[in-house]
Parts: sequence; C-alpha cells; structure tokens
Amino acid sequence: MKLESLRIFARGPSGWGSGELKFADSITQIYGPNGSGKTPIVQSIAFCLGNPCKFRKDIYGHCLKAVLTVSIQGDTFKLERPYIEEDNFEIIVTEPLGTTQRFYSEGDFSQYLFELLGYDYPQLVTVRDQPTAPFISCVLPLFYLDQSNGYSDFYKSLGNHFIKDQFEEIVRLSANFPVKNSFDKKRSRLNAKNDVQSAHEKVYRIKSVYERALKSSQVSYSSIEEIDEQIEIYKTQIENSKSSKNLKVDATDNIDKIISLKMKEAREIKNELSLLERKSLSITSIKTEIEAEINTLSLNEESKRIFSSFSEICSTPGCGLFLGSSESYGKNLLYLRDQIKDLEISVHHSRVSIDILNEKLTDRLKDIEMLNADRDNVFKNDSLTTLVDSMHAILSEIVELEVQKKELENLVDLEERYISAENNREDALNKQDALSSAPSTTSIEMTRFKSNFKTTIEKWIELIKTKNISKIISFEQGFKAIFGDEKLSVFTGSTKVRIVLSYHAALFEEIIKLNPRGIRFLILDTPKQHDIGNEDLNYYIKALKVLAAEKKIQIIFSTTTYKYEIGENDKNWLATFEGFEQPMFLGQL
Repeated sequence: MKLESLRIFARGPSGWGSGELKFADSITQIYGPNGSGKTPIVQSIAFCLGNPCKFRKDIYGHCLKAVLTVSIQGDTFKLERPYIEEDNFEIIVTEPLGTTQRFYSEGDFSQYLFELLGYDYPQLVTVRDQPTAPFISCVLPLFYLDQSNGYSDFYKSLGNHFIKDQFEEIVRLSANFPVKNSFDKKRSRLNAKNDVQSAHEKVYRIKSVYERALKSSQVSYSSIEEIDEQIEIYKTQIENSKSSKNLKVDATDNIDKIISLKMKEAREIKNELSLLERKSLSITSIKTEIEAEINTLSLNEESKRIFSSFSEICSTPGCGLFLGSSESYGKNLLYLRDQIKDLEISVHHSRVSIDILNEKLTDRLKDIEMLNADRDNVFKNDSLTTLVDSMHAILSEIVELEVQKKELENLVDLEERYISAENNREDALNKQDALSSAPSTTSIEMTRFKSNFKTTIEKWIELIKTKNISKIISFEQGFKAIFGDEKLSVFTGSTKVRIVLSYHAALFEEIIKLNPRGIRFLILDTPKQHDIGNEDLNYYIKALKVLAAEKKIQIIFSTTTYKYEIGENDKNWLATFEGFEQPMFLGQL
C-alpha cells in the first residue's frame, strides 16, 4: 500500500479543512510549531485506515470527514471516514471503477483491507480461548507511532489487546509467517484428539469381543478352506460306507481316520503351546532386562543430582559415566517405559492364547478317548449297529466342522475389523502428531528472521547513538527485545525513546523484505524533542531516507524544532492557514 494524498473536509462554511495534502514518494515532513494542528493531521491518516483515534472536541465540531487516497498494486482507492464523537464505526471506500463499499464494523473493514493488502485473515484465539479475527487497528501500531502512547512500549494498540499473544501474532501476520495460535489448527488438534480417543475406544471394544470369541472358540483349523476340504473327505467316507460289504472293517477305518485327525490336531496344538510358552518366557526375560536398565538410568540421574557438576564425578574429558543430559535421560526413560508397555501387552496376549490352546487340547484328548471307546465297541455290535455308529460319528464330525466354520468366519470378520480399527487409530495418532509439531522449514525461517532482526536493531541503536545499553539482544514473548538482562520497562527518557525508534525502524526494515505487498510506510508522530537531540534525529531520518530510496517505501513524520532538509522525492507539509497566534494546518477554505 502506498499513500497518495490526504484531505480533511470542513463541517459547514465556518468549519476547518486542509485542502489536498500529497504524500511524497520518500519522506513527507509535517513541520510546524506546537499547537499548529500536526497531531490531527497525523492521526487522520491512521483514522482513515480504521484506527480508533480520539480527537479533541474542536476537531469533531469543525471537521466533517477525512479522505485518504491510497494505491494498492497500482489501483487507486479512496477511504472516507467521518469525524463522529460517538463510538460509531463508518468507512466508505471508493474503488478503482467507482463502486463504493460501506463498512459499519471494524471487523468487516479489516477483512476487506487484509485481502487487498495480501495478508492472511486467519481465525486466531482470544485471551479467553475463543475464536476471533485480527483487526487492522491491531496491525497499524507496527507502522504508526503516536506521540501519546507509541513510545511507551514496543507495541501499543489503541484497541483492546483481545488476541492471545497479540504482538507476536501481528508481527507473524505482517511478515507472512504462519500464526502461532490458529483457532482452525486448535480446532483441528481438538478434533484429532477426539478422533484418537474415539479410535482407542473402538479398538478396545472390538478387541474385547475378538478376545472373548477367540477364548470360547473350539476351532482347530487355520482356514475355512481346510474345513471345507475335511468335510468333503467325511462325505466321501459316508458314500464309501454305503457301498461297503465289510461294514465293521470300514467303520473301524472311519473311526481310525477321525482319531488320526484328532491326534494331528492335538500335536499341532502342543507345538503351538510350546512356541507360545517359549515366547512368553523370552518376553519376560527382556522385560526384566529393560526394568534393570530403567533402574540404572534412575540411579545415574539420582547420583548426578548429588554433585554440582560432572567434573566432581569424573574429570576425564569425554567421561562416559553419564552419557546424556537430563533431557536425553528423560527421552530414554520414556522410550524404555513404552517398550515395557508393549511387552506387557504381548505377554497378556500370549497368556490368553495359551489358556485358549490348553482348553482346545483338553477337548481334543477327550474326543480321542471317546473315539477309542467307540472303536472298541465296533466288534461287539452287529454290522447294522456298527454302520449306524460309524455314520453317526462321521456326521457328528461334519456338524462340528460346520460349527467351527461359522466360528472361524466370525473370527476372521472380527480380526479384519480389529486390524482396521488399529489402522484407523494409527492414522488418527499420526494426524495428531502432525498437528502437534510445527513444520521445520517455518522454524528455520523464523530463526533466520529473528537473527536478522537482532542485527538490524543493533545497527539502528548505534546509528541513533543510544548509550548505556547492552548489544546482546534476545527476545521474550515472541519479539519483545531484551538488552542483556534488561527489559524495555527499566529504561526511561531519551534512552527508552531511542530504543523504541531503533526497534520500529528495524522491525519495519525486516517486514518489508518479506512482504512486498502489505503496508509499506512508517508514520512517526515524532517524540518530544527534548527526548532526542536534533543531530541524532537527523541521522535517524537520513538513514530512513536511504531505506526509502532502496526499498521504495514511505516515511511520514511530524516535527517541531528539528527540520529535515528536503531532498529528491520528498515533500514538506507546512501550516498555511492563518491562526490567532501562529499558522495552522487546518482552517477555513
């Protein structure tokens, strides 16, 4: 955004106006004595941009409205705002094609202007953790220092500080960085947390049903195909028995085949039991070793706390007695405890499986015992009875296989649902992890921005000859500078003013590097001249002039005793209306 002109319209024939005041491409100096009306002129610029300015009563009584003409991406917009003493918001925008937009709320106007300036318009979080959006009046204090409050802190918004981490959020937004507390992301994180909780509950429900079904199951086959194959074998035996001439021999043969099958199942169950028991013992052994490692880590950490430094324990360079810091200790301990949980779950599953297999083995052994008794009875009964008993035994096996087939189908379905629920839970956890971590590229870019910002602050502090201040700069709460161990609040008078001027020039310089489309002007309602000498102020304005020429930005400042020597692409606004004691910036046209 580039400022083109400002005009204040009189309220009636005896009101005060200004005529058209055109901004320079580089430096616009508003020069005049105290009481000549410089402050209402400077305030009116921010006022037309949505700032909640308070004017003196004579301005409301004599001035009708202010019209600020700006250009954005080469298009011209006129922003018209009436001087109304009440807290009513009204701005009329005349667009490049002559259409007008009327805004009666700061929120609607802010969204409109943000879009024009190419700023994101994110859903942020209030200090009460409610959704909100940024106002343009939250942004302007980065680019406009008013004489009353602008020099008391690094950031002083005339509106309420209703946004959580407001200063940091506005700097991030102005410099094209992702905001810190996005309500959309917060809502996404909350949804992700709920999804994880829901996925946990679903896994637990299906797992419980699956384990109960597995425990009560009598299935001894690993696939439905195997069961179907065995049913076909039994049906073939029945058909063969029908045409047999030696019923007792065939009946015995049928029972022997069933016994053989049952014994095979029993052997397979025993082998599986043996594997599970060895696995359970192995897991228990590993768990014991990990618990010992946890105890060792805890003892090392406790021992370390007794001493004030590592050198008291081991002075040899690279001593490996304590291999990591408290941070790595915590990570290792957390990792090992997670392993213990996984192993406990595995042991539990193994024990459940062992109990189920023991029950199946008992049932198979009982079946074999009963079948052996049936085989002994074959030779005691007549041929017809033998045939009936043989058919009954085979049909019983077929019925049992059909029951097992249904059970296995149910188990396969439950297993698929269980696996699907586990996969969904894994996806939910991955999504939650992704939302909990900021992208590394953003962190790197932010680190680079802060590093450059520190260097630029140092440059401006030296340029404006700020004394008795540490050059070691760090940040708290995002972007609030600390000099050594001293915060801005400990400084007063000239030093504080110089720090604020240096800080805002540095911040402005770094923001315009990253955002070529947004606000590209710096407005300074210059501080009281006794707070900074003319010579030092001259260094400051000349450095801003160089920046303006290099980056094509505008500097607007008001001054009383100091007078900048106008150069190329600069303008000097002077008080031209006759007043009772001195020339005025506002008067009757």
